[in-house]
Amino acid sequence: MMSTMWNSLSTLPSQSPSLEQVVFIFRPFAQPLEGKVAELERFAWLDLVGKVQEMFPNVKTVTVGIGYYVVDNEDFVPYLAALRRAPGLQQLEGKGTVSLQMIPWETYGLVRPLPKY
Repeated sequence: MMSTMWNSLSTLPSQSPSLEQVVFIFRPFAQPLEGKVAELERFAWLDLVGKVQEMFPNVKTVTVGIGYYVVDNEDFVPYLAALRRAPGLQQLEGKGTVSLQMIPWETYGLVRPLPKY
């Protein structure tokens, strides 16, 4: 999936003055919660941010969004904490280079059977 993302980004003009922000939305899939948190901590965030800055010199902010499911009362705090523990990410957030966002999703995107009454 990452190669598809990089291929798509490479089609954009690198010197576009209107491209000031890039937003990525991720959803950790490992189970249980500890696996999801570990997945976020292990991801090469600094490589991602560095490559985006290299590709698009006018980008001021790289937003990392993490999707969580509000229908299940999923707690997003562990995800945010994991991102801030990832090497260097919290420092970039402090400089304003990176913005961390939690993205509430209503559904899984799958058709769920209706409850029986």
